Amino acid sequence: MTKIFSFIGIILIYLISLLPHWILYGISDIIFFLIYHVFNYRKRVVFENIQNSFPEKTPDEVEQIARKFYKNLTDVMIETVKEFSISDKAIKRDLDLLMLKNSKNITTMAKV
Repeated sequence: MTKIFSFIGIILIYLISLLPHWILYGISDIIFFLIYHVFNYRKRVVFENIQNSFPEKTPDEVEQIARKFYKNLTDVMIETVKEFSISDKAIKRDLDLLMLKNSKNITTMAKV
């Protein structure tokens, strides 16, 4: 029975991975809302760790860091699901776009 549920779970993850990036990142935003605002997933631990690591930060700054952490966590979860079906060509395209974006950021920073 457990093997059947595992097989069904893998099929569902694969089918979700076929969705376009923009839909997956929308799902990521929904998951972020749920784990940050509804379920408060390990929120106390995250806040304590940030406060211990950055004692000079104000409570607002700690909350901002925590929100960014949770947003990154959900994005990484979705990107991991996408790896089930993404092609080598799509990975190369995404990396090329990321490298282009980063080179523009570096150029902009150098001008300042």
